[in-house]
Amino acid sequence: FNFELFAPHLNVNSISVYERVRWLSTKDVAAKYIDLEKLPSYAIDNIVSNDPKLVKTLKIPLSRISYSGWQTLVNYDKSRLNDLSNNLSTLRDKTKLRRLLTANIEIFPLLTISAMQSSVLTAKEWALLLLWPKNGVVIKYSPEVTEWLDQEILTEVLIGDSKSSKQLNTALSLLRS
Repeated sequence: FNFELFAPHLNVNSISVYERVRWLSTKDVAAKYIDLEKLPSYAIDNIVSNDPKLVKTLKIPLSRISYSGWQTLVNYDKSRLNDLSNNLSTLRDKTKLRRLLTANIEIFPLLTISAMQSSVLTAKEWALLLLWPKNGVVIKYSPEVTEWLDQEILTEVLIGDSKSSKQLNTALSLLRS
C-alpha cells in the first residue's frame, strides 16, 4: 500500500518487524513514523548490514548495532573504528568481539583504557589478542594502554584471577616489545 498515505493513520510500530525494516530500507519518510527503539537488535543489524549509509540517514543509535552490522559499517567507512571503540561495552559475546577486533586490527591503537575496561574481555584476554594475527602482522596498543594492561595482568595473576602460562608470557613479551 501507499506508505505515505496510510502511515499517519496507522500504528506502524505494531506491523511486523520484516515490513518495518523493508520500509526503513526503501522509504525516506518511514523513519518519521517508525520508532527505531522498538525494533529488535537483529533488525537494526539487518538494516546496517544491507545498507550501511542508512546509519546516518536514519540516525540509528550506534549502541544498537551488533557484530555483523559493525563489520559492514567499518568496511563501508573506516572512520567508524572510533565509534566501534566507543561502543565496545554494548558487545557482550567474547568470541564474536575477538573476531571483530582481529578482523579490524587498525582499531588497536585507537582503544582507550576506559573502552577496554567496559568491554567483556579481561586484561589477559586483551593481551592474548596480540597472538591472533598471522603473516607477520603486528598489533600495537597505545603506550598508556600497554602500561595499563601490563599492570592489570600482574594484578590478575597476583590476585589469582588469572594464571601465568606460556601463552600469556608470550603475549606479555609482545606487549612490552
